[in-house]
Amino acid sequence: MCAMKRVLCAAVVAAGCGDDAPGGNGIDAGVDVDAPAAACPRMPAAADRTRHVVVAHPYTTSGAASPVFEVLDLSADGTLARSSPPRTFSLGDRAPFGVIAFTPDGQIGLAPLDNGKIGVFALDDAGTPSVVDAAFSGSFYADRIVMDASGARAWVVDSNTRENGGGIYEIAIGCDGALTDRGLIAGARSPGGLAFAGARGIMAAREVLTSASGADVHLLDWTAPPTVIGGGDAFGDDDQVFSGFALSHDAKTAFIGDSNFGGNNRVAIVGVGATAITPITVIGNITDPSGIATSPFGDVALVTSSQPPAEGIYVLDKGGPGGAWRKRGSLAYVDGAAQLPGDVAMIERGQLAGRVLVSELSRVRQVAFRASGAVDDVGSLKLPDGLEQICGAIGVTP
Repeated sequence: MCAMKRVLCAAVVAAGCGDDAPGGNGIDAGVDVDAPAAACPRMPAAADRTRHVVVAHPYTTSGAASPVFEVLDLSADGTLARSSPPRTFSLGDRAPFGVIAFTPDGQIGLAPLDNGKIGVFALDDAGTPSVVDAAFSGSFYADRIVMDASGARAWVVDSNTRENGGGIYEIAIGCDGALTDRGLIAGARSPGGLAFAGARGIMAAREVLTSASGADVHLLDWTAPPTVIGGGDAFGDDDQVFSGFALSHDAKTAFIGDSNFGGNNRVAIVGVGATAITPITVIGNITDPSGIATSPFGDVALVTSSQPPAEGIYVLDKGGPGGAWRKRGSLAYVDGAAQLPGDVAMIERGQLAGRVLVSELSRVRQVAFRASGAVDDVGSLKLPDGLEQICGAIGVTP
């Protein structure tokens, strides 16, 4: 995606910038909703087809906040194209950061907005957008949204402290896309990422439910109600400000970004077991690691570093001594170096499985994980000059 990151955002507009990070994969967890999935089955669309990429354009030509979003087309062979004229729509606030979640059929999109509300929109097969709810207001401040595999519900991450409503909330999604706030599911202190492996949730937070003191990554039994199984101290200190988050495709490894601007920005890597979280290593010198994606083909990940001096896209792998995780190095760019790369959205199915859309300042870059372990820059859609062309939140239909 193309994300207008924190420092530049502060320079362009006086309004504050929210935090960002990708979410994780959802499951059909055991929390009841009024409208069961069977009432409105959301079957995945064909794995190889034209997908739609949605990006936010959070600024006007003068640098004021803009609620505009744009729909791009991604063909089955990986060609990313912009309509002429651009296909745009507006929600209830800007979205300078974040990942847009979609139901499994790709018909309903949920965008976390800068004001903590959720913008809800629909896409038809041609990618024509219609607004369902420009700014759904719940009992939460939405920072991230994790879609349930059923498409009947989603999980909202509110990164506030527990005293101020921080935790995980459930929202039900009607057949027409209308949302219903189902309330707080798991109270937490400053939660970051959330992902699922079967009926287990993996969560970055300073505390959640009855978790042990000092743990910042938690393993949860996500049946009703969720309970803590175990946890671990990923960073070895309490200085972290959670940013990017991802779970490996075999659900055995989690990656947690730390964007504490007063400290050494870094990515912690932990092992995910049946009953415990085990710290593995911490990789430093990755400034504002806001987007993390993992390869479907093995132990490889990419992370975006969205601010100088380490600005760029980096590859992590297990090529260190004795198979240790390491920072392999920067992506080999084929179409210009990365500029303020931010949030990422990944394709999980079909011939484009392992394709990652990276939001940058003036382009949407495509990066491909390969079965060989390579990570390739496969080209970018460059956007015209102008503040109104800057991109923020991003999502791709499944």
